[in-house]
Amino acid sequence: EGKKEISLLVTLKTKKEKTDTAWTEKSYTVKSSISNCSNTANFTVEDGATTGAVRLAGLIGNTLTANTIDNCSNSGNHTVKKATTTENRIAGLFTGSSYSLSMTNCSNSGMMELATDATAEWVYMSGISSATVKSKSIENCSNTGSLKVGDNITFSNYIQLSGLFRGISGEEDVTPTVKDCTNSGSLNVGKTTSTSTGNEGRIYMAGLVGTLDAGALENCYNEVAGTITATETTSSKEYMVGGLIGYIS
Repeated sequence: EGKKEISLLVTLKTKKEKTDTAWTEKSYTVKSSISNCSNTANFTVEDGATTGAVRLAGLIGNTLTANTIDNCSNSGNHTVKKATTTENRIAGLFTGSSYSLSMTNCSNSGMMELATDATAEWVYMSGISSATVKSKSIENCSNTGSLKVGDNITFSNYIQLSGLFRGISGEEDVTPTVKDCTNSGSLNVGKTTSTSTGNEGRIYMAGLVGTLDAGALENCYNEVAGTITATETTSSKEYMVGGLIGYIS
């Protein structure tokens, strides 16, 4: 309803140019913007699916090259049922990495769920993005949807749940700022089993950002409703749990 526009302008990322001595490759900026878009549909990967990877999101299911995202939202519920996969990435808006991103006024109210009896190497689940975001600024974004990993989940590497973003990192000389962002969606991991024999087998849970590589949070909150619960895990190496951030690298 009034949220239909996607404006996109992409320029060539690399191009070979000749100098006096040799051909060299130069980088060019990819510019694009997404504004006033929304998803209300529910997405489900049905019982018994076997696949290399699942990337499930309300707006963009893979790598995102947008420089600006404004006033976008998801209210659809996204569920993966009893699947055997190498990777599960489930998010309200997008699952791929982004670069030089400025995001404002975006939200998720849909439920994200990996249902019972699933097997995966990796599980990444977030209200906004289930990938590490290389950003300039993120302002006034929120999640009110619950994130849930069900019972009898077998994993070998990591499970990471975060209310807004799996990770935030900087780019070149830019220090990203996350400002006026909130989470009130609950995070829950049920009975899981890690099969890792190495240093993996970790569970990360955070109200806002799973891993902060660079940047600053200003006036951000994990509200009372944003409870974080892990029921029972067999052979997990460690938990990293934070109301705002799960891990600062």
